[in-house]
Amino acid sequence: MGFQRLLRHCKEGKLDRIIVKSISRFARNTIDFLDAMNRLKECGVTILFEKEALDSADELSEFVLTTLAAIAQEESRTISSNIRWGQQVRFPRGDTANFAIYGYRFADGDDALETTASGYRRRRVAVVAEEAPVVRRIFVEAASGVKPRDIARGLNRDNVPAPTLRRTKTCRLKEGLDEGWTGARIGRMIRNERYCGDAIAQKTYTEDYLSHKARVNRGERPQYYIQNHHPAIVGRTLYEEAQSKWKGGGGTPNRYPLSGQLLCPHCGRVFNVRNTGHNAIWFCPSTARNNGKVICRNDPLYEEQVVNAVKKGLWERFSRSFVADIRARLEHLQGSDYNESDRAMMQRRTQILFLERNNAERKKQLAQARLGTQQVRADVFGDGLEEAEALAKELAACDKRLAAIAEKEAALSAEAEHKERYWRMLEENYKWRADAIQWMKTLPDGREGLDTFIERLTAAYVKAFILSITVHNAKRFTMRWFDDVSSDVELHDVVKDHRLGHDYF
Repeated sequence: MGFQRLLRHCKEGKLDRIIVKSISRFARNTIDFLDAMNRLKECGVTILFEKEALDSADELSEFVLTTLAAIAQEESRTISSNIRWGQQVRFPRGDTANFAIYGYRFADGDDALETTASGYRRRRVAVVAEEAPVVRRIFVEAASGVKPRDIARGLNRDNVPAPTLRRTKTCRLKEGLDEGWTGARIGRMIRNERYCGDAIAQKTYTEDYLSHKARVNRGERPQYYIQNHHPAIVGRTLYEEAQSKWKGGGGTPNRYPLSGQLLCPHCGRVFNVRNTGHNAIWFCPSTARNNGKVICRNDPLYEEQVVNAVKKGLWERFSRSFVADIRARLEHLQGSDYNESDRAMMQRRTQILFLERNNAERKKQLAQARLGTQQVRADVFGDGLEEAEALAKELAACDKRLAAIAEKEAALSAEAEHKERYWRMLEENYKWRADAIQWMKTLPDGREGLDTFIERLTAAYVKAFILSITVHNAKRFTMRWFDDVSSDVELHDVVKDHRLGHDYF
């Protein structure tokens, strides 16, 4: 994403020179390298590769660059081919790694490693005595026909500790909150053949050495089912009974226009969606409906209520002429990702970093001088006392300056991180803004254009105007707009607003 953004800025004429550490940092393969070089050449942009001391402005260097890129690609292809060959040899023999999933831990001590008959070495796993009964309970209930969500409810009701939650982009549970067991987590455990002591090799594969993208293996590559691979927690018969009772899917979840946009301020999670075939309903996944564990009481809401809140927020913030106003702001934003205040902030941070480095170096010199003076004092019985005291005072003053610099640096770092996240979100929504600008150009002028905008604004266009929506409840929202300004929006009545669309204006 950042590389494409760089190319776009070059096309827009914002850059005329790029400095790169090395060729390997610029592109993965010769095709990408040559394509990027040609696109940059058309824009009049040159590249300097520091490590290789080559410059695309020089014709001879351009030839050398192409040759080195081809060599780097061939090296990548060779490494990828060796890895694939190793897998093709290992997997049929049953040689694949172990994993420390719930119920298992990696062994330590003298038994930490094991060697197979073919000489393959891997980390040994051992069954966790406290977790194994929980795994067996899950499979027994699943084999009895109990749904994963109900299994999770029972475990949470009995206060059975759940595995540590892995924080991801869409799962940001606040510190101190325990999600507990969920139906999704139970479903993944039921599908996992590792619990009966078996293993499936090559569940995923790398498509090619150029893209390095991992794909779920749906028959494109051979898979190998390895029995008795490691100690079992449940019997194979029980495992197969659980599979026959529950046929849950394990595919990639669908993405909707509002996916990742709705945030819960109470627990920190991103809203999920259900009933997408009719009238989509968004809800916090930490509510009791999901796993029976009440850690969040946020209200579910219709997708149309979110769109209505966005419409009202647009109206309240940008006045009655907001169609032309927003379009102008969006076009300006598309042409300039950074404003002057952002540049000034980055310059201040750079200056402070240099100041901190210079003061740290000065402190090091003072400390060495003070140490030498103290040695002289010890040898000459008091000579150099005044110099040592002066150095001590200067060291204390230097410490104060460094503390002040560190405080300023912390504040600027926080500001820079906020801006970086903001720029990243802008880049993610770039296409949505471009589509919205083209759509708004087709709207008629005046009141008719405003009514058309309000009528046709759907969840598909929300990402063009909104970076995130914090859902306090079904009637109160906080919008973070495309220009990094936040505002609160409150609907008068959930049912009324849902039924009457924008009549509350």
